Amino acid sequence: MEGLFQQPVRELAPNEKPHRCAMAKLLIIDDHPLVLEGLRLVLGALDGGTEIIVANSAAQGLAMAAQHADLSLVLLDLTLPGMHGSQALTHFVQRFPFLPVVILSASENYEDMQAALHAGAMGYISKASRREVMIQAIKLVLAGGIYLPPELLRGPAPQGVSAPATPEAREEMASRLGLTPRQLDVLRYVIEGKSNKEISRALDIAEATTKAHVTAVFKALNVDNRTKAARVATRLGLIAPPG
Repeated sequence: MEGLFQQPVRELAPNEKPHRCAMAKLLIIDDHPLVLEGLRLVLGALDGGTEIIVANSAAQGLAMAAQHADLSLVLLDLTLPGMHGSQALTHFVQRFPFLPVVILSASENYEDMQAALHAGAMGYISKASRREVMIQAIKLVLAGGIYLPPELLRGPAPQGVSAPATPEAREEMASRLGLTPRQLDVLRYVIEGKSNKEISRALDIAEATTKAHVTAVFKALNVDNRTKAARVATRLGLIAPPG
């Protein structure tokens, strides 16, 4: 758990500006006292101050969320007594659709990350993350964004990780990321290796418009080049598999 106390080493994205937020009220659901203590120290660095309430089980966390209508964000562990965090995430999304939930887990498994994001999580933070990464990730979600973990960029897409089963599921994920249908079209061509000029011709739009869409796609996926965009899009299942 030392990652909670390490010094910052990276920003979320090359062009991203720090987000400032007002007093936030966070619910942390985790059954490890050391983790809770570390998070209290880390989250105290949020701009504007932070009120923290804690729960040591999913059931208790859901009950506390019902009691605190002014919650700003939930940090949810995946390994909890009684109810697994993935089940708890589903309950949170269904019962509190406007309350952002971020998974905070020791797991850096690709399938866990992808499943959480598709289930409605607004971010996935590894417990091994540096302090500044964690703070910036939470700020991003508090500002209305989705935090995509850097582990999604590492290496080729793993075997067996496929796109959501339906076009509707892919469209929902794109919408949650803030991608328009046209930007999703552009992303498909980017993944195919098309240049901006080729994309413009295929979609019958101006090259300047294509460039603006590509920039928007990079920002939504928190990447700075086409290779990384393709990796993240594949891992998130934004693009249907061939055939």
